[in-house]
Amino acid sequence: MQNRAEIFGVALLLLLSFLCIHLRFESYFHHPNSKVIEAWGDGYKTYLALFYHIKYDQTYSRLEAMNYPYGEHVVPGDAQPALSNTVRFISRNIIDISDRYRAILHFTMLTSLWLSGLFLYLIFRKLKVAIWYAIPVAIGLTFLSPPLARMGAHFGLAHPVAIPLLMYLLLRFEERPNWYISGFLAFSVLLFASFHFYFFAIFVFTITGYFCYKMIQKGAWRQWKFYAGHYSIQVILPFLFFFWWMYLNDPVTDRPSAPWGFFYARSYWESIFLSFSQPFYQWVNEHWISIRKTDPEGEAYVGMVAFAATLILLIRWVRNRLQKVPFQVSDAHQGWLNAHFYTAIILLLFACGLPFILPGLEDFLKYMGPLRQFRAAGRFAWLFYYVINILSFTLLYHWTTKGARWRTALATFAVTVLLYEASHFSHFQNLELDSIAEDEPGQRFTDIPNLNFKEFQATLPIPYYNVGAENLIWQLSGYIGQKTQTIAFQTGLPTTGAMLTRTSLSQTYNQTQLVLPPYRHPAILQDFPNQKPLLLAWDITRNNENPNSPRYLLDGAQLLYEKGELQLYRLPLQSFDDRIKKRRQTIAQAMDTTRLYPMGALLSTDSIRNFVHYAWDDRPAARHYFGKGGYEGKMGDLHVLFDNTLPAQQPGKYVFSVWTFLKKDQYPTVLYELIEYNPADGKEVQRNRYRAYHTLSELDNNGWGLVELPFEIHDPNNRIKIFFQHDELNRSPLWLDEFLIRPAATQLYRKTESLLWHNTRWWEIK
Repeated sequence: MQNRAEIFGVALLLLLSFLCIHLRFESYFHHPNSKVIEAWGDGYKTYLALFYHIKYDQTYSRLEAMNYPYGEHVVPGDAQPALSNTVRFISRNIIDISDRYRAILHFTMLTSLWLSGLFLYLIFRKLKVAIWYAIPVAIGLTFLSPPLARMGAHFGLAHPVAIPLLMYLLLRFEERPNWYISGFLAFSVLLFASFHFYFFAIFVFTITGYFCYKMIQKGAWRQWKFYAGHYSIQVILPFLFFFWWMYLNDPVTDRPSAPWGFFYARSYWESIFLSFSQPFYQWVNEHWISIRKTDPEGEAYVGMVAFAATLILLIRWVRNRLQKVPFQVSDAHQGWLNAHFYTAIILLLFACGLPFILPGLEDFLKYMGPLRQFRAAGRFAWLFYYVINILSFTLLYHWTTKGARWRTALATFAVTVLLYEASHFSHFQNLELDSIAEDEPGQRFTDIPNLNFKEFQATLPIPYYNVGAENLIWQLSGYIGQKTQTIAFQTGLPTTGAMLTRTSLSQTYNQTQLVLPPYRHPAILQDFPNQKPLLLAWDITRNNENPNSPRYLLDGAQLLYEKGELQLYRLPLQSFDDRIKKRRQTIAQAMDTTRLYPMGALLSTDSIRNFVHYAWDDRPAARHYFGKGGYEGKMGDLHVLFDNTLPAQQPGKYVFSVWTFLKKDQYPTVLYELIEYNPADGKEVQRNRYRAYHTLSELDNNGWGLVELPFEIHDPNNRIKIFFQHDELNRSPLWLDEFLIRPAATQLYRKTESLLWHNTRWWEIK
């Protein structure tokens, strides 16, 4: 009878879970393969990575869809190798199912949602919770879970089954440790880390916390060989695999060591215990007290029931002087619960940025090594979501079995609240399916007459996008991202754009040089495997809105196709050198036809000296851009380069520029500020604050980039102050050269037998 009841409970749970999934995601069953969840950003990129790897890539380890010609490893490329490589193998060796990739991805996430309820149910049953109670709680916690919200874009993280499966396997290991369960745990680490590498960190920390707790128990040290063996299988073996697969075989040696976002993409108490997905908190925010809005990466809302239970448990814990856990559930599983409780608390504190957000401890983050790569710290709060809810509803259930009926009514009310919140949370997420115009018959890019995509080697999207290098950042413009990625879907033509993770600095440097004004022969052209032209994809609307749009790329390009906001051009590789030559000739011609006035070593279009130029040739420096010397200092120091009025200063438009060495990790993120202030009272008139990569105008092949900022002076008596600093790099050297402030209308030149100089740029005379 007991076995029949268990089978009935599992079957009922799976049936009800399926019905709930079908009701919430009905359109996925009607349009499983014809529509997409997210059409403009991270989600659409994931579709591309998955499909391109299945259909076009040559190996199981490399993704060539983006960052052409370099590509990326499939794990940071977000190709979800556990899924894509499986489909790839089946499609190439058994039956071709590659064109069903959207349906496969959608139902993989829905299956994960379905199985999440199963493993939560099994955990509750192990904790002696009745079937009638365990089923709705498991379903409610599944639809309230933080991974569900990731279905909107971060598909690799949208696997609610991951942590419940991990906890269930550790529970079985607690009951009966054996090598089979350790093997299943190792496989789970490999599997979910292959969906998204954040799961590797969450799994490893959870398993490590469990083993640490077991080892500190009385007499446990005598079994250290036993625990070491199982830990090696569960954690060390998966680690060695990924170390071999991702790092030892990785040709990239200059990935960013300190990605931005730890202090931003973290959790706050509001993101754990309050949620705008719930009508109650929306009402509180609108009518009672303003609730702080936090970054979505830090959200892990536990629900009202768990919030109340947390307060009760916290009071008990304080009364116990934090010496023992404030709950008692099951002798058989108490150690398992204790281990997860302590681990979840530690990870929650880390998710909130502790201890690094405390005054004076910010700099200690730089000593965290590889842990810094997991910049979205808020995701580590996910374990707390599951642990506190499992504890809360288990304790509540056992409390109701030892008292009056009103306790049962209270437990029923708590379950009702959970289901109500889960329903609102799941519908609050924008997970509706969208259509792609170019998916329709006759509208596909491959239907364009007289356009042979095989003629090209890659697309060049403008506005250009390159996200993931953490050094040189070009934000995605959704329209052109979708169009170039759709071309890649339909034709196999990769793109030079990139939406990846921890991308090589030198590769991104080369990509950036391709879209900046013509100055030096782009180094990336030597990395192209052939001389085929690029397909320039031009977003008419966004480029017309941006005065800094690289319209010079159209010089030498041939228009092939235009529809709506999109234009496609043939862009020969030779055109890059042609534009450089033309620019140099234009400057030389201007010098020959314009009246110029000597100003020391320079020639000016203005008859009076109205500019400031520091060549710094008298200062020795380990690196300098032009001449015999340059400016060198320590990044952590405040370097005030100028604090004065300009010669013949007048209200109007000016340009500040300086060359800075950029080809080292974090160097493009050096901060500079330009301030205009009244010297009489010190009142600021304007403050411009930028990272170097924000205002790049030129990139040279030697690692130097020109930071250039147009600005306006409002009063002839005001002072201009310019300074550079990078606190995180501290004692690393800062190298600058060729400092210049000039009126926008004033052009400065210099010419010798061997070179031509214009506004700190220079060319060899050939």
